[in-house]
Order: sequence, then C-alpha cells, then structure tokens
Amino acid sequence: MISGYLPDGLHEMNLDEFSEFVSAQQPSPKEKGDEEFLEIISCEIVGDTAIVQIREAYLGMIFIDSFSF
Repeated sequence: MISGYLPDGLHEMNLDEFSEFVSAQQPSPKEKGDEEFLEIISCEIVGDTAIVQIREAYLGMIFIDSFSF
C-alpha cells in the first residue's frame, strides 16, 4: 500500500495503481529536465528487517517516504 498527501488530500493506492499514476505523469521529470533530489534520512537494519526514510522531490513537492523490507 502506498499512501500520502497531495494538495487535494490523502491518497491511498496499491502498487499497480501507483505504477499507473507514475507512468501517467507526462512528460516525465527526466524529460522535463527536473533536478533530481534524493536524500537518505535514516536506515536501520535489525536482523532480516530494514526501515529506511528518504526525502525526495516529485511533482514539484518534497516528500518524506518510509520503506520497510
């Protein structure tokens, strides 16, 4: 599940829906020449589990994302 806030409120999508959403953003950020921004805030590993937080620029906004594996 991918969830997050955009200017119009909370959005929740499964992986397929999010993939379609990203693919629909045309032209792509790379094609538009948008500056790449990705910063690792934290990474914790305990046994076979990892939790990572990153800060990234996307759609003209800055997001903080949390991933767990």
